[in-house]
Amino acid sequence: MSKKKYFLKYSEVLHQLINREDYDNPAIKDLIRYSLRQAINHATDLPGYDNKLGASLISEKALEQIENGDLDNLVGEHVVPVSEVNRILHRGNRSLETIKNHILSFSTRAVITKQEDDVLRELGLSKQMPKSWDGESSLDRYEVANIRCVNKLYKDVIKTRKG
Repeated sequence: MSKKKYFLKYSEVLHQLINREDYDNPAIKDLIRYSLRQAINHATDLPGYDNKLGASLISEKALEQIENGDLDNLVGEHVVPVSEVNRILHRGNRSLETIKNHILSFSTRAVITKQEDDVLRELGLSKQMPKSWDGESSLDRYEVANIRCVNKLYKDVIKTRKG
């Protein structure tokens, strides 16, 4: 089955789970989180099983580190945390189209340095967007943490590194 078909199927499963009366049951919540992660993993043509290989953004600091041949202490992560996407899906319109659009809008991944990841944790932004987030700019967490990103595929950048 193609990635697109998997994405559509997991989106359908999410739609069914989120619209259940008992969607807040712990077992249903686990299924929702699993289905959401799988839908995100299949939302793009990039590898979904690996946050780094699936990254289409790289922080400037991570890029410099990679270009110097150092692949240590790099973190692949969701630009909009999965837990935040989960909260979005539970609010407002729970139609299948809305669910698919939210997942596609918020499935971007980035590679940042461990130090930048630590800053996100210190700011309480590891698993959530800033309180001021308007739901539009996926990069708001990074802006608050002063993390600058460039549009580059990690899988392509590591092919051209030194060393």
